Amino acid sequence: MNFGFISDIGSQRKHNDDCALVIQNEHQQTLLIVCDGLGGYKGGAAASHITLETIKDNFLATNFNEYDEQQIRKWYIKVIKLAQIEIDRAVLLDKDVYNMGTTVVASIIINDFVYTLNIGDSRAYLLSNNQSSQISRDHNLLQVLHERKVGPEVYEKHEKNLFSLTQFVGRTSNVVLSYDLFVTKLHHNEIIVLTSDGFHNYFELNDLYDKLIVTNQQTNNQILQQLINQAIDNGSNDNLSLAFLIF
Repeated sequence: MNFGFISDIGSQRKHNDDCALVIQNEHQQTLLIVCDGLGGYKGGAAASHITLETIKDNFLATNFNEYDEQQIRKWYIKVIKLAQIEIDRAVLLDKDVYNMGTTVVASIIINDFVYTLNIGDSRAYLLSNNQSSQISRDHNLLQVLHERKVGPEVYEKHEKNLFSLTQFVGRTSNVVLSYDLFVTKLHHNEIIVLTSDGFHNYFELNDLYDKLIVTNQQTNNQILQQLINQAIDNGSNDNLSLAFLIF
């Protein structure tokens, strides 16, 4: 099993509001996570790191061997609420970060199943034989309009706000969150990839399988940086993050 992650400031931002991680607990279960702090508000980097660290710490303290799907969903809900409480505390210390928030996409691999939860527009993909399929569901206006099957005139009316988030992790009183858990069975040489929009909006995901399948722990950092650089060359002006695991 090979895995890696990278988070890069990109070419045009002064701060990196993203963060990413892949880590295993003592029970040989694996967590992948990407968070993208809201760049339009102060405290985006703090919100993303608070959320990542809260999920990581609780993951390391948990043995999921006896957990069923419903218990894993409840675990995710618990740790997201804990992250919101920590964000509340940060806001109490600094009112300038009142609107701080972050996206999050996380996948837990237990045996040959992956349990994914996302809030916001950071994504999880399954890669197999040069094909990519999105596991997660975007929480933005574009996705809402797509699901409502509206006409083109509605898209035009909301053109400037299509990528506005409808869900993000912030203060406990800020937004009522919905929790969708996606369960995927993994097969040999399939790849789970988590990305922030600074990466997946500027990279052809169907080309990613060949780039990652040849990696190993010695070449991960070099190849991941090459992928980030390619997305920047393709026009990304945002922070960029990527986490992956080859099953």
